[in-house]
Amino acid sequence: GEQMFIGGRMSAFVPANAIPTAGMLLASSPSQIVFWQWINQSVNVMVNYVNRSGASVDWSQVGQAYALAVGVSCSIAVGARKLVENGPPWIKRLGIAVPYVAVVSAGAANVGFTRLPEMQGGVPITAPDG
Repeated sequence: GEQMFIGGRMSAFVPANAIPTAGMLLASSPSQIVFWQWINQSVNVMVNYVNRSGASVDWSQVGQAYALAVGVSCSIAVGARKLVENGPPWIKRLGIAVPYVAVVSAGAANVGFTRLPEMQGGVPITAPDG
């Protein structure tokens, strides 16, 4: 019977990610890149938390998934940007894809680590009559 936080509902995923996505695409300095990747992963962790299965929450698992996702996204975004900037002209054209690669990689890591206990142990299911 718990009502889901409106900003974390799947129906709010696109509006909630509009500003972080624009920030990631427009970021030009490493600090801006890290900031917007962090904001984006914070939104993603919120969505994963709100849409979790079951009432119990392992906060250490959530914290680990969050730290991993932020680390992966920031590392890939900053590292890939450096590689693209120092590469030949045909590689430099790929620069617009760097934020997407970082977000996809971090999102996969985030979901994988957030949902790992559910994948390993399953999810308890009960009928309305118990």
